[in-house]
Amino acid sequence: MKPRALFVLVLAAAVAFASLPTTTTSASAGGRAGGPSTNGTAIACRRDTAADLRWVSWIHRVHSGVDPTLPEAAQWLGQLADGQPYRDVARSVARAAAPTSATIAGLYRSYLHREPGGSEVDGWTASLRAHGSATVVAELLASDEMFHRAGGTDAGWLDHVYELVLGRSPDAGGRAYWLGRLTGGEGRERVAAALWATPQSLWRRVDASYRKVLGRPGDPGGITHWSTVAAAEGDAALDAALASTQAGWDRAQATYGAPASVMPAPCRPVPRWVPPVGAVVRTLPRMDGHGPLLATLTFDDGPHPTWTPKILEILDRYDIPATFFVVGNWAQRHPDLVRRTLAEGHHLAVHTVSHPNLLTLGAAGQRREIAGSLDIVNGIVGAGHVKCFRPPYGNHDATTDQIAADLGLATIMWSRDGRDWASPGVDHIVQANLDTRYDDGRAVLLLHDGGVERSQTVAALPRLIDSLKARGYEFVQIC
Repeated sequence: MKPRALFVLVLAAAVAFASLPTTTTSASAGGRAGGPSTNGTAIACRRDTAADLRWVSWIHRVHSGVDPTLPEAAQWLGQLADGQPYRDVARSVARAAAPTSATIAGLYRSYLHREPGGSEVDGWTASLRAHGSATVVAELLASDEMFHRAGGTDAGWLDHVYELVLGRSPDAGGRAYWLGRLTGGEGRERVAAALWATPQSLWRRVDASYRKVLGRPGDPGGITHWSTVAAAEGDAALDAALASTQAGWDRAQATYGAPASVMPAPCRPVPRWVPPVGAVVRTLPRMDGHGPLLATLTFDDGPHPTWTPKILEILDRYDIPATFFVVGNWAQRHPDLVRRTLAEGHHLAVHTVSHPNLLTLGAAGQRREIAGSLDIVNGIVGAGHVKCFRPPYGNHDATTDQIAADLGLATIMWSRDGRDWASPGVDHIVQANLDTRYDDGRAVLLLHDGGVERSQTVAALPRLIDSLKARGYEFVQIC
């Protein structure tokens, strides 16, 4: 990650959501929860958010014709920053751009030349998700509807399937061979599946994927190489694999008018612990494979337009992942900062809507504050990111904890408080956060990026990180 001069919101408006020119490239396309575990997600590498955003936006456009929404883009940027492989992210983008129903409709249009009915979409959904398009195509080709469309004879059906799958009429030898298999008892479905898996069919499908994804015909060497992927994993995996090459990266950057660049390596996983739903956490657990000294940085009360960017830049410089407990009202004012925080590999958690003392509220009021903050964050970045909640001032009771659990959240407290919220001085913030008496060296550190003036926090953070590193601490991520 480099320090960002532009927020994700600006990038989306000025770069990712610009009109797509017709541009091609000639580059070659060669080749939880509950236990103290390492889940392998965090930001242990440097990323270019603008370039990543162009890439995910391009994949979405390839499959849907339009750019993704801001919450969608933020989700996939977060996946990249979390260390997910490019191919997996590419498939995630493609699934969102062309959901199962759209894929089934496309197969019906291609092979039966009509739109499917609702019951037909429902009937094929499980099969498509479990087995991929090959199984669906074979059954559509073998259907009675296709058979009667082709004249109701084995020979007519075979000729029709040849045209659909191989783009040509069968030669005499081929017709005799496949008719023999039909009359020998294999049936139309097995014959259709076998034709779909032939080298010629694979060649055509790989070439079609080249044209769709890379904007050019496939070269013989590339088609031979990628045919193995199509045969083993299916057409959707092939599209994702091509999009995840340097050629795919080049086309994405060129599409949005950006200069060529080297596709970055995936992020190196770092330890992350996701507490179980309903847990009340004050310290980190021991983690197998890691030393006894662990620290996680948490920030409350943001996002703030002055202090949050400064803290993000420091974390970026040190390549340290953190967790931000955002206040709903501030998130609504600064959704770009929420998206930026997620896109740069940090985790989002909630800190109520308006930062009240929850113990002064009844159950209904507590629920409005906690659930409301969750709804706000989900509305900005999409559902599924938030796993944790922190009560303002640390004030909570059994009702609070139950509400958090009902919402699928763990309650995160802290073991070290440098009182940066009171501006006690930089030295005090640093020294207090080095005190091990409450956590035996497995620290959840409480800091703040919002609320009031936070210049002391900004000044203390690099000193604190350096001091923890000098003492042998490993930084992990919570939630």
